[in-house]
Amino acid sequence: MKKYEGYALITGGNSGFGLEFAKQLAAFGYDLVLVARHETRLESAKEHLTKEFGVDVVIIAQDLSAPDSTDIICEILQKKKIHIGLLINNAGMGAMRRFHEISLEVSLNMIKVMCLSVTHLTHKLLPGMLEKGSGGIIFVSSIAAHFPGPFNAVYAASKAFELQLAVSLHGEYNKLGIDVLAICPGITETDVFNRGELHRPIVDVVSLYPEPLVKTTLEALGKRIVITFPNDKRIHFALFLSGLMPYKLRELSILDAMKRLWGME
Repeated sequence: MKKYEGYALITGGNSGFGLEFAKQLAAFGYDLVLVARHETRLESAKEHLTKEFGVDVVIIAQDLSAPDSTDIICEILQKKKIHIGLLINNAGMGAMRRFHEISLEVSLNMIKVMCLSVTHLTHKLLPGMLEKGSGGIIFVSSIAAHFPGPFNAVYAASKAFELQLAVSLHGEYNKLGIDVLAICPGITETDVFNRGELHRPIVDVVSLYPEPLVKTTLEALGKRIVITFPNDKRIHFALFLSGLMPYKLRELSILDAMKRLWGME
């Protein structure tokens, strides 16, 4: 694992992948900035991390779908004179139904959280990393970024945006001391299914767990550009085939999978 000068900022840092990133980074000696909507959960995460690892933890309760949220975050960092050496764009949300059945507000909020705020926060914090000559940026995308996303259209499109942004930024900045990595996990055991408008598959699917995925991610930062974590060999094979298949066949295969796994009609 690489150690960059300054704090690590994690969006969605109070649960799931975000909290696991926080634990492993704190164990490595990183001071942390955790950003999420729920202040109570943030307070609980801070108490645990400071007691367990003795690191400094700054919490910022912000809803990243709010138009001024990233400005507020950066103002707080500036006032506290905190330099961010590692940015983990982890916050996300989802909804799974036909496109017209998902409220426009929910769809736009997905874009705000996973596209606009990611772009804004990265754009604001990258110059400080360049000034120091080093830094790391991790984008938590999804395996959905590799496929068409029927019944999951805006989520899949947003995750594809994150993936392409990460790969593009790597090309621009890897020679300037900035390590950029995108990860694309499959279905993972987090609390994402207990909130929002996502639900579990109706058939048994091998689930992934945050701890080993985060460990692999942090070890790969600076060495890899994209890591995809399929749930099983069938998905791994489908990923391989998707690069060879025309879009019509990709669409049909994914549509069939969505209907079988989630009971969509």
